[in-house]
Amino acid sequence: MTGWTVPPSAAIPPGAGLAPPPAVGMPYLPEAERPEEEENLVRQREWALQDAEADQHKSTADLEKDAERTRERVNDSVLELRAKLGLDPDAAHAHGPFAPVRRHPLTVAIAAAGATTAAVVGVHVYRDQRRSSKAARDAAREAVKATERRRKATRKAARKRWAAAKHALGSAAVAVQKRRKKAMRRLTH
Repeated sequence: MTGWTVPPSAAIPPGAGLAPPPAVGMPYLPEAERPEEEENLVRQREWALQDAEADQHKSTADLEKDAERTRERVNDSVLELRAKLGLDPDAAHAHGPFAPVRRHPLTVAIAAAGATTAAVVGVHVYRDQRRSSKAARDAAREAVKATERRRKATRKAARKRWAAAKHALGSAAVAVQKRRKKAMRRLTH
């Protein structure tokens, strides 16, 4: 144990609960100059009043008005988010991960060359893998065929041996039978 009750500042990673991560854009206006927050508060109060009013009236016409107000609120929220994220092409202060960015032509050319190289390497790897798997399949088929040929040869040799043994036994039986006949003839004559 080092004896520190509080770790040094180098032990804390940057942005650990102190600031938003670098990918999130920071607002351009300081806290004192945020007119949209005041507008949002006013808008939210209006919506709360409209919601309270909508709860009191339950006719079809009132429900249609409520639906229209809800659509307007959603539209306002979408427009606000588009402006904050920089998706609005008319916004002069567009920033964030989706903001329109002009890229240098050399950067575009290098990115295109990189993408092309990645595609060519990917196709080459894919073809090599297909060829190697095809070669492995062919080798496996050949091994199965060789095994089958060995089995057939073994069966054929076994049949030949069986036929030779049968022939030898048959010949021996015929020879013994001839001797027996001769012996019987001698005995009976």
